Amino acid sequence: MITNLLKATGILILSGFALFFHGRTFLESWSITPFFGITLAFLLLGFLFELFQEIKGIVQSREIKFEFSKHIFQGIALILGALAAYVISVDLKLGAVLASALVGFLAGILFPRFSVAAYCGSFVGMTSSLVFSQYWQVAVAALFSALVYILVLNIFTGFGGKLGTIAFVGSITAMLIFQCYFVTTPQQELSSGLIVLSIILSILSLLLTYWISVNLKKGPVIGSSLVSLLGVAALALFGTPQAGMLGTLIMAASFSGMVGSNRIKSVASLSLAGIFTAVAFLSSLCIFCGAGGKLGTVAFGSILGVRGIEKIWYKAAAVLNRSGKKSIEE
Repeated sequence: MITNLLKATGILILSGFALFFHGRTFLESWSITPFFGITLAFLLLGFLFELFQEIKGIVQSREIKFEFSKHIFQGIALILGALAAYVISVDLKLGAVLASALVGFLAGILFPRFSVAAYCGSFVGMTSSLVFSQYWQVAVAALFSALVYILVLNIFTGFGGKLGTIAFVGSITAMLIFQCYFVTTPQQELSSGLIVLSIILSILSLLLTYWISVNLKKGPVIGSSLVSLLGVAALALFGTPQAGMLGTLIMAASFSGMVGSNRIKSVASLSLAGIFTAVAFLSSLCIFCGAGGKLGTVAFGSILGVRGIEKIWYKAAAVLNRSGKKSIEE
């Protein structure tokens, strides 16, 4: 049986890494534009509120059967997914986004039972060769991610970006052990036009992923990987400026679009998640560079933020509604 200690460990690992990432991103955002800082302030507010609600729900839920050995093959699929993505990205020189998307799409078609784990592993495989130069380093990072993956199977279910955050935990842990460093990336000039285009692409990519996953019932892995593949292909076909960055953004937004309908349903809330994703992505362009799982962590915080904002809105509306009724009665 899964113990409260294991539950607490899983919560602390995912939420701790995600909170650290988004807190650092929030601080970075103010140096770019106040709009980013204000937007991420709302994201963090919702994030913290929803995190508290999730912790309450998990702690109060009944214990569930947990057999670690039963999920060994999921862990193996994750490690293989990481190595496959790394080979495609580095050795075949197809790039991290295309590599991960290919692994996810093929796993979803050929091995649907293990596709979620394999796709999670592919995010570890997106780690830059400037960070992990050896296969065994990728394998170790994937092993850590596999342990976390199994630990949090029944925690934060339905949240887009959860898989990427798991990969981020494994990648950062391995980086600390091997004393690897993030890739140094200079600050890019972000014009107003590029910011607007990024937000539009993020919203559209998220909505398309959600539609494929939920409405067409193809599942989140196929939805995300297919949107990423189509996005990269379209940008390359039209020779779009900043195609590399925009292709990466599309993948980050597709991770947010992996959210379950049990978490977010309305187009308005999904669109807000797209805005959060774009702003968090652009604000973190120069930090945590080269680490696998970074894009998923962007998505995870964005979805948590939207869920929290939704709940705060409904609670505030309920309070105002009760106050209005009392005023009328008086």
